[in-house]
Amino acid sequence: TNGAFADFEKAAELAPHSALPYTEKAKIYYDTGELSKAKAEVNRALELDPAYSEIYLIRGKIAYQEQQYYNAVNDFSQALKLGSDPAEILFYRGLCFYYMNDFKKAESDMTSVIAFFPEEAAFYFYRGLCRNETGDYEGAVSDFDKAENYGLTINELYENRAAANDALGNNQKAEEDRLQIKK
Repeated sequence: TNGAFADFEKAAELAPHSALPYTEKAKIYYDTGELSKAKAEVNRALELDPAYSEIYLIRGKIAYQEQQYYNAVNDFSQALKLGSDPAEILFYRGLCFYYMNDFKKAESDMTSVIAFFPEEAAFYFYRGLCRNETGDYEGAVSDFDKAENYGLTINELYENRAAANDALGNNQKAEEDRLQIKK
């Protein structure tokens, strides 16, 4: 990381009007948890190139970490508009919508992410949480089943699937999930 950071410092000296070195330094700071430094680099990059989509993705991730979900959604939406990788953006934006209690939008984003990665357990899990919140218990159980089939075996999956099965009147299946919960 230190070598890469030094390379980007040198690149910023050689190309002071390019947003790329500042964006890459922001990524390094973000990855090491230094969010205030990451923000400073993002702001410098935005001054140089306000149409560079990657900057909005990073700023959105910073806002997400700081639980500023509204700001994060705006940045993720801007990154999408400008052409960044949609799967990562939709995942983070979906999480933001979830934490903002906008479960339908969260479900929509997670459904879009699943189209990119149809065998990723986490995406089914989060969509299942959204469906539980909107009362689509059959959809939730289906998603939790898929998440488990793709290798996710966390207590929260079993707890939420049990709740969905209870809501559907599938008491035996709900009890089976409760037995799966690790103490």
